[in-house]
Parts: sequence; structure tokens; C-alpha cells
Amino acid sequence: MGGRIKKANYCLKKGDIQKGIAGYESALKIDNINNQARLTLATLYYNTQNYTKAEKAFKTVIKQEPEYGPTYYSLALLYAELNRTNDAIELLKQAVEKMPENIRLYYNLSLLYDKKEDQKNAKNSLVKGLKIDANNESLLYALAYHYSKYNQPEKAKDILIKLVQLYPNNTQYMSFLQQLNSKE
Repeated sequence: MGGRIKKANYCLKKGDIQKGIAGYESALKIDNINNQARLTLATLYYNTQNYTKAEKAFKTVIKQEPEYGPTYYSLALLYAELNRTNDAIELLKQAVEKMPENIRLYYNLSLLYDKKEDQKNAKNSLVKGLKIDANNESLLYALAYHYSKYNQPEKAKDILIKLVQLYPNNTQYMSFLQQLNSKE
């Protein structure tokens, strides 16, 4: 098994993705529970836009290792790219249960809820993430944008003021704040 993976990695380094994929597939025929290899293979499928095989590989890992949160996240991102928003949301919610400290999950979950125009859950996802990391730049900016988008400019301004104080070198926050102030 290890030799096949090494050969597959060598092919990938040489730029031969198809031989790399074939090597990983061959390795998994020998050891069907090597999920690290399967995750690499799923990523290769994803990168070559073979979404059906990527989905199947991710689902196999979830079935074999249901507590491994990163796989839920990876499959959710695949579903989001395929505009399977509801499926992506469900997987991200499961990922949050398994990896509640991963701030990026809350951010992506909020974006998906926003895509569905579910204002309440979009905001709640950001707020939950901010309870873990109150000064997270991405979450704060997303929440300011959310408030601005849904006609709550004062709440957006409060967050933008905080962002300007926390990250004074990022002129985008000051510009956004000035834009909101000019609308008054």
C-alpha cells in the first residue's frame, strides 16, 4: 500500500494527475479503510471536477469515520459549489457539532443561509462564531455587511468602528464606515 501511495505522490509531483489518481485508487483496493488516502483521492477528484467520485469518496470517509469533522466540511464545500445549498447547510451544521472551534464553519454557514435569504440564521451563525472568537475579523466584517444589507446601519457602524480600532491598517473598514455615514 505504502509503495503505491509513494508512486502516486511521485506522479502528482511530476504533474501527472491521472496517474496519481490511478495510484490512489489502486492503493485503496488493497486497504479500503485508509481514509487519509481516500481524502487525498477525493480532493484530486474534486480538483479535476469529477464531483460524483469526490462525493462518493467523502461519503465513504464519513461512513467509516463519522466523528471526523473535516470531511463534513469538505463535502459541504463541494455541495455549495454544486448549488446544493440545503445539503451543504446540513453538512456544515454537522461539522460545527464536531468542530465547534472552527470559525470558518460559522462564516460559510452564514453565507449559505444568506444565499437562501434566511436572515435570522445567517446572523445567528455569525453571532455563534463570535461567541468563540469575539474579535474574529472575518466574522465581524460579515456581520457588519449583514447589518448593512438588511437595513440596520447603526449596528453595522458599531461593528465597523470596532474593526477600525482592531485593524487600523485595513482601510476597507474605514471606507465602509464612511460609505454608511454618507447615506445619512
